[in-house]
Amino acid sequence: LFEVPDTDVSSLDIYIVATIPSFLSRQVTKLMAVNISGTFNYNEYGSLSIGVPVADFTMGVSGGNVQLYVTPSSSYATEYKVVVTQYSA
Repeated sequence: LFEVPDTDVSSLDIYIVATIPSFLSRQVTKLMAVNISGTFNYNEYGSLSIGVPVADFTMGVSGGNVQLYVTPSSSYATEYKVVVTQYSA
Protein backbone atom coordinates (compact mmCIF):
# COMPACT_ATOMS: atom_id res chain seq x y z
CA LEU A 1 0.00 0.00 0.00
CA PHE A 2 2.95 2.34 0.60
CA GLU A 3 6.72 2.41 0.26
CA VAL A 4 9.49 4.93 0.83
CA PRO A 5 13.30 4.64 0.63
CA ASP A 6 14.59 3.69 4.08
CA THR A 7 17.28 6.39 3.86
CA ASP A 8 14.54 9.06 3.65
CA VAL A 9 12.67 8.20 6.84
CA SER A 10 13.36 8.15 10.57
CA SER A 11 9.78 7.37 11.60
CA LEU A 12 6.25 7.01 10.23
CA ASP A 13 2.72 7.40 11.58
CA ILE A 14 0.19 5.54 9.42
CA TYR A 15 -3.61 5.67 9.53
CA ILE A 16 -5.56 3.19 7.37
CA VAL A 17 -9.28 2.94 6.62
CA ALA A 18 -10.15 -0.38 4.95
CA THR A 19 -13.70 -1.04 3.72
CA ILE A 20 -15.50 -4.01 2.17
CA PRO A 21 -18.61 -2.26 0.79
CA SER A 22 -20.52 -5.46 -0.02
CA PHE A 23 -20.25 -6.64 3.64
CA LEU A 24 -20.82 -3.17 5.17
CA SER A 25 -17.54 -3.79 7.00
CA ARG A 26 -14.94 -1.17 7.88
CA GLN A 27 -11.70 -1.27 9.85
CA VAL A 28 -9.44 1.54 10.99
CA THR A 29 -5.85 0.78 11.96
CA LYS A 30 -2.96 2.90 13.23
CA LEU A 31 0.69 1.88 12.94
CA MET A 32 3.94 3.57 13.90
CA ALA A 33 7.42 2.73 12.68
CA VAL A 34 11.00 3.75 13.49
CA ASN A 35 14.14 3.43 11.39
CA ILE A 36 17.83 4.20 12.03
CA SER A 37 20.99 2.99 10.30
CA GLY A 38 19.32 -0.04 8.73
CA THR A 39 17.47 -1.10 11.89
CA PHE A 40 13.68 -1.00 11.56
CA ASN A 41 10.76 -1.73 13.90
CA TYR A 42 7.00 -1.11 13.84
CA ASN A 43 3.92 -1.64 15.97
CA GLU A 44 0.18 -1.67 15.31
CA TYR A 45 -1.09 0.35 18.22
CA GLY A 46 -4.77 0.53 17.47
CA SER A 47 -7.46 -1.17 15.40
CA LEU A 48 -11.26 -1.02 15.43
CA SER A 49 -13.76 -2.65 13.11
CA ILE A 50 -17.44 -2.93 12.28
CA GLY A 51 -18.63 -6.14 10.64
CA VAL A 52 -16.12 -8.76 9.55
CA PRO A 53 -12.36 -8.14 9.94
CA VAL A 54 -11.15 -6.49 6.73
CA ALA A 55 -7.36 -6.99 6.60
CA ASP A 56 -4.08 -7.52 8.44
CA PHE A 57 -1.32 -4.94 8.03
CA THR A 58 2.43 -5.50 8.41
CA MET A 59 5.58 -3.55 7.62
CA GLY A 60 9.12 -4.40 6.64
CA VAL A 61 12.20 -3.33 4.71
CA SER A 62 12.86 -4.81 1.26
CA GLY A 63 15.15 -3.61 -1.50
CA GLY A 64 16.10 -0.52 0.50
CA ASN A 65 12.48 0.54 0.99
CA VAL A 66 10.25 0.63 4.04
CA GLN A 67 7.01 -1.02 2.91
CA LEU A 68 3.45 -1.32 4.20
CA TYR A 69 1.84 -4.67 3.32
CA VAL A 70 -1.80 -5.74 3.43
CA THR A 71 -3.32 -9.22 3.63
CA PRO A 72 -7.05 -8.97 2.88
CA SER A 73 -9.38 -11.17 4.93
CA SER A 74 -11.53 -12.02 1.89
CA SER A 75 -11.48 -12.04 -1.91
CA TYR A 76 -14.21 -9.37 -2.09
CA ALA A 77 -13.39 -5.91 -3.40
CA THR A 78 -11.74 -3.89 -0.65
CA GLU A 79 -11.12 -0.12 -0.60
CA TYR A 80 -8.10 1.32 1.23
CA LYS A 81 -7.44 4.90 2.27
CA VAL A 82 -3.99 5.54 3.75
CA VAL A 83 -2.66 8.68 5.44
CA VAL A 84 1.08 8.69 6.14
CA THR A 85 2.99 11.22 8.23
CA GLN A 86 6.66 10.79 7.39
CA TYR A 87 9.45 12.16 9.53
CA SER A 88 12.63 12.64 7.51
CA ALA A 89 15.94 11.01 8.38
